[in-house]
Amino acid sequence: MQMVIRPLMYLPKLLLSLSRNLNMYVTSKDSECRKCLFVFELLRIVRIAILGFNVWAVLRWHSVHL
Repeated sequence: MQMVIRPLMYLPKLLLSLSRNLNMYVTSKDSECRKCLFVFELLRIVRIAILGFNVWAVLRWHSVHL
């Protein structure tokens, strides 16, 4: 379980940097970019889901090992 959780802990940081870069790209363009906004929102949802999974996994690990 530890080998699964550890890489997932770094994934939200990677997604955060990707979404920040995408956000800067979207705001730098004057034209509407609906596809970029969709990808940005999708990255945000995936990041929140992974953070939720990490919290669940840590709480489960603590409840088993206490």
